[in-house]
Amino acid sequence: MRLLWALLLLVQDPPSTPYAYQSLKGRSDQELFNYMGRGPKARLLPWEGENATREPADLWTLDPRSAALALVRANLPPKDKSLRVTIDNPGEPPGDSGTAQLTLLSSRCYWASDTFIFLQADAKSSFLATAHLQEPGVVAKEMGKKGRSEEVQFVALDYPEAKQVLQILGWLERVRSTRDPRNGVSMTVSTGDGRGTLKLLFTGRPAVEIEGRLWPSTIPSRWEVDY
Repeated sequence: MRLLWALLLLVQDPPSTPYAYQSLKGRSDQELFNYMGRGPKARLLPWEGENATREPADLWTLDPRSAALALVRANLPPKDKSLRVTIDNPGEPPGDSGTAQLTLLSSRCYWASDTFIFLQADAKSSFLATAHLQEPGVVAKEMGKKGRSEEVQFVALDYPEAKQVLQILGWLERVRSTRDPRNGVSMTVSTGDGRGTLKLLFTGRPAVEIEGRLWPSTIPSRWEVDY
């Protein structure tokens, strides 16, 4: 699920503004909080080392099937040489138009953070719409945290760009992984894991719906320990 989320977020281009010096001397606590803002989004943080989620350099120029495999292979745990990925049941390729709905619901342990993403790829109208809601979870409420934040974004897309993303998602849904047998059991458990659902609807075809676990950390780091 995190790989699908990362792919959809790649088509957004958040605006940036040049830094302007401001003195904070004498500001109240609330003014300081307002100045600092919400901070960078998690996808923009500089993850360290080899476990960072990676984007292939040719993701946007490859055909969608090859791009989907390249995206998965770029994020394989580097230490595991026995892990292999392939396209399961190639069949008819994804269509040229349709929609993708991705719902990401976090664990309710510390913070309840939910994201809703809708992608439309159509020659007449292509766009990406996102909504993000966040409020204190069980632990945060026990610590006296209150409040709720909401953020909505709408990004108009060029049809070829939107179609590329939609078709890559269609191929990602068919990717399967296998590895050589291992001795013993390796598992990671996190109270931060949430749930995600993806609904793909290509024009003129039945909808494809997938549900899975949402990893809060990077893809290679969780894949490496057989999560």
